[in-house]
Amino acid sequence: MPATAVSVPVEDVRAIEAFLYRAVELTDSGKADRLPETLAPHGRVLGLGPDPLNHEEFTTWAIARAANTTRRTRHLITNIRLTPLEEAKVRSQATLLIYAIEGEGELHVSFLGDQLDVLIRDERGRWLLEERELVPLGS
Repeated sequence: MPATAVSVPVEDVRAIEAFLYRAVELTDSGKADRLPETLAPHGRVLGLGPDPLNHEEFTTWAIARAANTTRRTRHLITNIRLTPLEEAKVRSQATLLIYAIEGEGELHVSFLGDQLDVLIRDERGRWLLEERELVPLGS
């Protein structure tokens, strides 16, 4: 008997994609200090510095990022692939490209690689990051 593929319900796909786009829009619009809203209280982030960053450390990073107005970025996310892990928990894999300008410098590619997430739905029905790992291409 062939295995049955389990998929993420379409309403969750839309909600998760909107969540992913909202998170990068916060950074690109100078509101990175609001990024901790996207991370579960027990969540962690890898790939932004000393690994892993817990919620408190990520909050410190996000506040500093928002204060750095000389760095302007545009995040592009594509090839989003979602895999259900269990009830209210999904793995997301996406390709992430970040363009940046530092001060009056030249536009450059700041990051190209994979954004590997585990997302959970909280008791209010919101999707939050339980874990995010940024993996540069070629590492």
